[in-house]
Amino acid sequence: MSLPKIVCLILSFCLVFSFVGCGEKSPTVDELNNPLSSSITQSGSKDPSIVINPLTGEKNLDESQQNKRPVAVMINNLSLAQRVQTGIGDADLVFETEVEGGITRLMAVFQDPSKVAGSIGTIRSARTVFADIANGLDAFYVHHGSDDDYCTPHMNSLGIVHGNIGSPYANRQSNGLSTEHTLYTTGNNLLAYLQKSGHNKNITPKSFAHFEDEDGAVTPADYECSFVSVPFSTSYVTDFIYNEETKKYARGKNETPFKDYSTGKTEEFTNVFVLKTTMSYYADNYHRTVDLTGGEGFYISNGGCEAIKWEKGSSANSFTFKKADGSTLTVNPGNSYICITKTSNKVTVR
Repeated sequence: MSLPKIVCLILSFCLVFSFVGCGEKSPTVDELNNPLSSSITQSGSKDPSIVINPLTGEKNLDESQQNKRPVAVMINNLSLAQRVQTGIGDADLVFETEVEGGITRLMAVFQDPSKVAGSIGTIRSARTVFADIANGLDAFYVHHGSDDDYCTPHMNSLGIVHGNIGSPYANRQSNGLSTEHTLYTTGNNLLAYLQKSGHNKNITPKSFAHFEDEDGAVTPADYECSFVSVPFSTSYVTDFIYNEETKKYARGKNETPFKDYSTGKTEEFTNVFVLKTTMSYYADNYHRTVDLTGGEGFYISNGGCEAIKWEKGSSANSFTFKKADGSTLTVNPGNSYICITKTSNKVTVR
């Protein structure tokens, strides 16, 4: 072969390979270290597999988390510990109800805990009502300790999926309070704990509510609502203050919003539910029983409020929400705060 032909052949090969190289994009260091942050296909384009979060109705969930158990974490809500709470505003769902002696606790539920920027806590012991709510959502119920007289036997008898978290998945952090108020975890640690538990298997996801399409917006029409105050006892009252700019309700106390101890962000929620029911005491006349059969209540969102009916029933059932006339309640996509309080407690809406 002559020299000119050899040169032409080499140039042809180089040209072909240069075109092949131009069609590909190398993943960045961040994409290699955190594949969930941006999935890269072989062609170099971003993977569009983002699906609807069944707990919020928002299309912001990575498909890999779609059929995984949500994680529900027991949160300390003693008055002295409220200033050191973290991760509440990042939860998809937050439940609050009385547990004993007039005090309340919270349960924060995350479909994808890895999205939480800061820490989550402080973590406290399990109670029966929250175990039943978590069970109805097919969630992995995470706590530190338990009420061994009532809650532990209840969870064991029903086979409720739960875990008593500790080191290395949760650790004590100094926050100026006594030791029992200092246990925190992170979203990634929760995922690792779920994996270790053996319960990180695919399930059929349960939708928390019937959500409006993300392009629409629902405004409950019974009352205008820029402020809600929900009493649980004489000592524990939770306020929600409407933010016209964000179209969300800030959780607070004495009309002052709470801020996350870890990030400093105000805790805000698209939806607020107030579920009224009957409560009584166990035989010890101290720990509360909460009737989750069903009842009446309020749905608050987008500056409005309306009367609703709700049902749950058995431990394995999730909630259903209806309008006062019995038709299906349509809920705005976004995170929700659910207050479960006594029928006799007077809720203030203005």
